[in-house]
Amino acid sequence: MIGAPEAHEMGKAMIVTTNAKKVLDVGTFTGASALSWALALPSGGRVISMDVNHEDLQRCITQALANGSVLDASNKRGAAINEMNRMAAKDERVLNILLDAADGIHLIVKKR
Repeated sequence: MIGAPEAHEMGKAMIVTTNAKKVLDVGTFTGASALSWALALPSGGRVISMDVNHEDLQRCITQALANGSVLDASNKRGAAINEMNRMAAKDERVLNILLDAADGIHLIVKKR
């Protein structure tokens, strides 16, 4: 799903407001957020964008089912997100903010 325009605008506003130079887009899908955010970054800024490789995921699911087990991909994603949240929460160098906008915007900002 492509994020709502207001979610892209919120992300761009946060980038400008915090003087961000790097943005991490987890769950890229179409890349619409990554592109929107890249346009808001200053010269030399970076967007790091990642998503699941659906071909590899399907192979894993097929293999797991063939071996008599069921792979719940959402649990893997949830575990990765929880681990990132845990690491950010423990890191005193960053502010960790979760905004309930669109499908959720997670903002981790380096303290100055």
